[in-house]
Amino acid sequence: MSLVREIKLRHLKELLKPKPDYSILMIEVAGFKNTWLGRKRFVKKYKEVFEAGEELKQLLPQDMKVSEECPIKAPRNIDSITFRQMIELQQLMSKGADMEITELMSIMITTACLPVSNARPYDSESNAWKNYRRRVEECSAIDMLALFNIITQQLVESSKVWDERFQSVDVPDEDYVKAGGPDRMRQFNVTNTIRKLCQAYNCSRDEAWQVPYIYSQMLSYSDASAAYTQYQMSEYKRLQMLSERQRKRTH
Repeated sequence: MSLVREIKLRHLKELLKPKPDYSILMIEVAGFKNTWLGRKRFVKKYKEVFEAGEELKQLLPQDMKVSEECPIKAPRNIDSITFRQMIELQQLMSKGADMEITELMSIMITTACLPVSNARPYDSESNAWKNYRRRVEECSAIDMLALFNIITQQLVESSKVWDERFQSVDVPDEDYVKAGGPDRMRQFNVTNTIRKLCQAYNCSRDEAWQVPYIYSQMLSYSDASAAYTQYQMSEYKRLQMLSERQRKRTH
C-alpha cells in the first residue's frame, strides 16, 4: 500500500530538493525505528518512502482531489472572504515566484481558509492564524496541493470576472491614460476602497478590512456604473446638440 497520502505538506520542502534526505520521512511517514527489528526492515522502509515521494512528484495538479477527511476547507466562493484576506492573497500571487513553494502554499491556504467571524476577525499576525498554519502544514501534501490549486484557480477566475465587469463600464479618457493616470492612481486603490467602505457602512478602518471582498467590489462597480451612465448621458446630449446644429446649417 502506497504511503503517498501519509506525506505531509511540511515534508514536501525536503522532497523537492535535488537530493532529498529521506531519514525524516522514514521515521515520520514509514514509522521506521532504529531497533534491531527496525534495521532489518531498513531497505523495505526506504523503498516505500522513496516510491511514495516519486509518486507524489509525478502527480498532476488536476489529478489531485481533496479528501473528505481533510480538516481544511476551501471557501465556497473566494469573493466571500474578507477584504483584507483578498488583498493579502493578491499580494502573495504577485510575489509568489520569489517565495519557496511550500511556504507560499501554507500561507495562501491559511489566508484563504482560516474561519473568521465577528468574534474573531481576520488577522494574519494573530496566534489563531499561526496555529491554523501549523494545522495546514500537518495535513496531507496531496490534499494541500489540491486545495492550493483550487484557491489559485478561484483567484484567477475572480480577477478575470471583475476585470470584465469594470471594463464594460470604463469611461474612455485618452488624455488621462497618456498622462499615466491609471498607473499613478493604482497605488491608492486600497486606501480609497477602505475610505469608501467606511463611508458606505459607517464603520471604522479596522472594521472595513473585515467587510467581505464582494461588498467592496460591488461598491466600486456601482460607482463605476454611475460614472459610465453619466458619461453616456453627456455623450447623448452632445450628439443631440451636434445633430441639431447640423440640421440648422442645412436649412
